[in-house]
Amino acid sequence: MKESLLICLSLMMALPVMAQKPIVSAKKLKKLNYQELVMPNLGKEGVDSILLDANPMYPGGINGLLVDLYKTVTYPMSARKDGVEGKVLLSFIIEKDGSLREIEVYESVRKDLDRVSLQAVQKLQPFYPGFYDGQAVRVQYFLPVNFRLED
Repeated sequence: MKESLLICLSLMMALPVMAQKPIVSAKKLKKLNYQELVMPNLGKEGVDSILLDANPMYPGGINGLLVDLYKTVTYPMSARKDGVEGKVLLSFIIEKDGSLREIEVYESVRKDLDRVSLQAVQKLQPFYPGFYDGQAVRVQYFLPVNFRLED
């Protein structure tokens, strides 16, 4: 069996965040297929959700992000051997300066897949920040990383 790693990215969800906890459930993210900007419960305590003037962007755009992730994510041998596939959903904050903070697994598949996904995101270059009303803002970003074995 030929194994390969497929990293699937779409136009990600971006949420300006002023709170520590995510404000969108994993179930809702699956329904939205990671493609829509979510505008949940404005006025929810400690959270501001707004439509950005400019979303954060990775240097080189989505293609640059795919290339950099593909270079650093490796399918763990133990997961290959066990035939484990799935989608690890990561969440992180893109700061006003483009750096990444609070990188965490939002939805887990298995610890070894989670670990390699986290390590890959930690190695990414800084993003160009998101902007609202002419000012750089902190943005919560969700990034799905798909692991699939192919024949």
